[in-house]
Amino acid sequence: MAEGVHGLRRSDPSTGLTGENAEFNGSCLSADRSDDKLSAVLYSERHNLAFVHIHKTGGISLREFLRKRIRGMKEMSELPDAHYSVSQLYEALQNRGSDPADVRIITILRNPYAHALSIYTFWNSDAITLPERQLPTVSYARSHSFRDFLFNVLINDQYAPALLVNNELPFKLFVVKLETLAEDAQRVLHDELGLVRKVKVGRRNASDHGPYLEYYEPDMLAHVRRVYSWCFDAGYYTDE
Repeated sequence: MAEGVHGLRRSDPSTGLTGENAEFNGSCLSADRSDDKLSAVLYSERHNLAFVHIHKTGGISLREFLRKRIRGMKEMSELPDAHYSVSQLYEALQNRGSDPADVRIITILRNPYAHALSIYTFWNSDAITLPERQLPTVSYARSHSFRDFLFNVLINDQYAPALLVNNELPFKLFVVKLETLAEDAQRVLHDELGLVRKVKVGRRNASDHGPYLEYYEPDMLAHVRRVYSWCFDAGYYTDE
C-alpha cells in the first residue's frame, strides 16, 4: 500500500474536528472551486432541471456542459456555493413558490473508495488556499496519513445526506457515474430527458494519484464500505 499522497489537493470550508474525529458537512464544501465558474447551484426554470454537485465526484465538466447547453440553466443566488444538498434545493424552490417534487435533478457519483482518496489528495494539494489550510479537517489531513484521515475524519457518508430527502431518493433523480461519464450523460440528457442530441463531456480537475486500491488495506476498505453503506446497498457500486 502507498503510505500517503503528497502534493495534491484543496479544502472544504465548513467542518471541524470534534475531539479525535471530524465531521463533514456535505452541504457546504465550497473548496472545490477550481475555477471561478463553479460558484452556485445550477437550475433551469424553463426545463425544471437542477444539478446537485457532490464534492470531488468529477462533476465540473458535466456542470459546465449543462450551464452552456441547457437553456435557462442559471446559478441560484439562494444557494451561492456549488455543493448543496437536495433538501436545501427543495427548500429554495419552495421559497420561490415552486413544487420541489416536480424538479428533475441530475447528480454525479464516484466509486466511494476513489472518492475518499480524492478528498484526501485534494486537501493535500498546493491548490488550496492558505486560509483553507488552517481549517481543522484540512490541517489534520495534511499532517496525517491516509489511514488516519479515513478513521478520524471521513466518518460520515458523503452521498446519502446530499441526495436523500426524508431518507428517500427523489423520484426524479437521474444519476451519472464518473466511471461511465460519457455514456451515462448521453443516456440521461438525450435518451431519458430529451434535452440534447449529442453529449460531449470529459473529465477535468482529476486528482493526482495512482489506482486507488494501492492505497488501501483490508480494514480501510471495510471502513469506507461502512461509511458509504447507502451507496453500496442501493446498488450503485459493489464491494472491493
